[in-house]
Amino acid sequence: MNKKKLFKIIGFIILALIIIFLVHVIQNFIIISKIQNNVSKYQNTKNVHYTTNINKLDSEEFVEVYIKDNESKSILEHKDKTGKQNKMIQVITVDERRNYFETNDSKTVKIYKEDNNAVGFEPYFYNYMTFGDKIKDSITLFINSEKIDGKDYYVLNGLTSSLLYEQNAIDGKMYINKETGIREKMIEKVIINDEIKEITCSYEYIFDVVTENDLIPPDLSEYEIQDN
Repeated sequence: MNKKKLFKIIGFIILALIIIFLVHVIQNFIIISKIQNNVSKYQNTKNVHYTTNINKLDSEEFVEVYIKDNESKSILEHKDKTGKQNKMIQVITVDERRNYFETNDSKTVKIYKEDNNAVGFEPYFYNYMTFGDKIKDSITLFINSEKIDGKDYYVLNGLTSSLLYEQNAIDGKMYINKETGIREKMIEKVIINDEIKEITCSYEYIFDVVTENDLIPPDLSEYEIQDN
C-alpha cells in the first residue's frame, strides 16, 4: 500500500470519528435542552412536597421537604446498621430558622433570627447549568432511553458538574422522566476501601399540595434550646 492511499484511509477514519463525535454531542445537546425545557415549568414552584431515599452500604437516609411560598420544613433521618438513629428538622420562616436535632439520647434545638423574606426555596433539579456546562455534559455524558413500570426515561450515564455527588464518586447513572424532566433515580459508584460500591437515590415530587399545617414546627418544649 502506497503512502498516498494510506493517508487517504487515515483521513477517512479521522473524518468518520469527527462525524460520530459531532452526532454524539448534538444529540446529547438536544436531549439536555428537552430536559431543561420540560422541567422549567416546575423550577419556580412555590408549593412542592418532595422526598429522597438514599440507600448506602452501611446506612439509610430519608429526606422529606415541604415548600410553600417563602417558608420550608425539611426532615432528614439517618439510620445505620447498628440501629443508631439521627434526625434533623429544619423549619424556615420569613424571620427565623430553627434546627432541631434528635438522637437516641437527646433532643436539642438552635434558633437563628434572620431575614428570609426574599430567600425563596426551590427543589433541586438537573437544570442548574451555564451554556458551558451544557456543552460539557453533551460531550461527556452517554444518554440512552429506558422504559420502567410504564414510564419513559432518559438515562444519563456519567458524572455531571451540575449535581452534587458522594465523596469519591467515579461514575453515575441518572434516570430522568422524559415527560416531566424530573430526576427520579440516581445510582452512584464510589470507591470505598479500594472497592467500587453503589449508592442508590430515589426521588418523588408532588406539587401544589403543601398547606400551613405541613410547616408547623415541632413542640419547642420537648427540646433543649442550645446557644448558637
